[in-house]
Amino acid sequence: MDIQLFSSKDLNSFTQPITGRSWIHIWLFSLTDYEIFKKEASCLSCDEQKRVEKYVHESDRKRYIIGHTALRKLLGVYLHSSPESFTFQAGAHGKPFLNDFSADSTGSKEAPLSAPIHFNMSHSANMIVLAFCPDSPIGIDIEAIKDSSCITGIIRRFFHPAEHPLFSHLEDTQKKEMFFRYWTIREAFLKALGAGFSISPNSFCVEPAETEDKRHPENALSYSSLYRITKGREDYTHWRIQSVPAPDGYMCSVAYLSETI
Repeated sequence: MDIQLFSSKDLNSFTQPITGRSWIHIWLFSLTDYEIFKKEASCLSCDEQKRVEKYVHESDRKRYIIGHTALRKLLGVYLHSSPESFTFQAGAHGKPFLNDFSADSTGSKEAPLSAPIHFNMSHSANMIVLAFCPDSPIGIDIEAIKDSSCITGIIRRFFHPAEHPLFSHLEDTQKKEMFFRYWTIREAFLKALGAGFSISPNSFCVEPAETEDKRHPENALSYSSLYRITKGREDYTHWRIQSVPAPDGYMCSVAYLSETI
């Protein structure tokens, strides 16, 4: 999978609609980009604008405007449509997708593989990230790395028992970084499934995946940061989760179906 990273600096020059397959575009924005999107926020639907007005904290309003305005603007580019034209609906566990495509009522409640583009959004502290993919359900998660006295307890409760030894001999700083990496991997995977926490996060194991795709050496992301899901109640063989470069103090991961499916 060819993963490409973008930021607000790329917005004006980005005019490419969907071409080809097997790519993921990841857009990373911060609250400092607010003025860019404030000018474009008129593309938000009436319901979205009402939701903006309900936020009490200014930072929450800014995150919402940046994320949802960027989503509409970028969908407009990818699908060669007006940003105002899109309507959305949510799957059984809240994951949004374009309204023209129905969720699979017998499977994961996820937008079907025939959707013109799959997308997902995440935010934490000052950062907002969006991911787009034309041929795979996708999930992305970003988290601000924070000090917490609860990390060991969270690992015991939410991580698979086979993962616990990975953390037992780490120093506090290493444990914190490893924790947030494995947490974003879990979140991204469950969001890609469209399942949320209806699937227990300790019911599967996160393992590093061997370098399995040497056909794209030009890919800017290292495959040493590629992960897979094992020991699950279902077969997740074809899912991969990639650690994504993020600003200092953040961890980010994206989940997708591999090209081998």
